[in-house]
Amino acid sequence: MSGLARETGAINLGQGFPEWDGPEDVRRAAADAVLSGPNQYPPTRGLPVLREAVAEHYARLQGIALD
Repeated sequence: MSGLARETGAINLGQGFPEWDGPEDVRRAAADAVLSGPNQYPPTRGLPVLREAVAEHYARLQGIALD
């Protein structure tokens, strides 16, 4: 992916190579989230509340009924 991005002048979003650590408040918020909440991959099918939100989005914006 990195080679293809260089060849085409694209931005490679396949992996991150940050030049700096990022804002401290963002890093602290991320650390707090990992320490205080669930931090594992969700079930393969996803979380029910998120699946429902996606279905509602498609129904509202594209008229597609999903269940």
